[in-house]
Amino acid sequence: MHFHSLTPDGVFATDSDGVEHFHRLPGPTDSDVEKTIQKISKRILNYFQRQGLLDGSTDSIHEDQAELIDELAAASISSKIATGPRQGERVRKFGQVIELQYQPKLTGPKCARHMSFSLHANTLCEPHERAKLERLCKYINRPPLANDRVLLSPDEKQILYKMKSPYQDGTTHLLFDPLEFIEKLASLVPPPRMHMIRYHGVFAPNSKARPQVVLKNKVQKDTLDKHEIKPPSSAAQISWGRLMKRVFQIDITKCGKCGGDTKVIAAILERSAIEKILTHLGLSSVAPPIHPARAPPQLSFEYH
Repeated sequence: MHFHSLTPDGVFATDSDGVEHFHRLPGPTDSDVEKTIQKISKRILNYFQRQGLLDGSTDSIHEDQAELIDELAAASISSKIATGPRQGERVRKFGQVIELQYQPKLTGPKCARHMSFSLHANTLCEPHERAKLERLCKYINRPPLANDRVLLSPDEKQILYKMKSPYQDGTTHLLFDPLEFIEKLASLVPPPRMHMIRYHGVFAPNSKARPQVVLKNKVQKDTLDKHEIKPPSSAAQISWGRLMKRVFQIDITKCGKCGGDTKVIAAILERSAIEKILTHLGLSSVAPPIHPARAPPQLSFEYH
């Protein structure tokens, strides 16, 4: 489980004039980070113990909840398998796995690790570094799974997930049967209507101080807006073209051959017209067939 937090390096306080003012504070020291991760790990483990997540078996996890997704999430938190022939067993690890005597220790500037918990607090953006802040926001909102680190075992019957960096105990890969891997993917799906981004303190939606500390975003018009057939109904909406430019770095306002500006000539919605244009350009006008879903192969192997 992984959390990203974006926090101001100071506090907001109401002065005598009744207006919220920001007071900057010095950043945390290495010792502060080390003490914080020790306190966080202790509180989380105590909470897991009270919820029955660390009792050594997934059979008793959330006994009062019938939903399978709750059992999958609980097993994922405790690094176990919830379904299949290996139910209740630990996720298999590869690498030079060693037993560790856990003690809080610094792993870098303002970075500390304790047991299986780690805390990194060494990234800072100054007020004028808007581009750096935008990159940081995109980074913390990235998907939880990296496709390029999902690998097949040499026999192509197991799935290996390569860690971004080795665990402290030497683990470099996690090994799953196909069904086990699907189980872990299912545990990443958030429940319906659950907010994945949360705001706290003066940034919370119901905070009385929020209007004073959060500026209304004024959407800047770019060249794409001049050619849009139907402008967004509100400033909160962003056109598909601008989204492609922000996410995939694809600017459809520029010609790929000459680099000049492009503009929307017409929106073609009739199927027959679209098929004629694609056929004339030598492109297929038929969507590729969708293969039916199939169950993963049920295989059993012995590991020593």
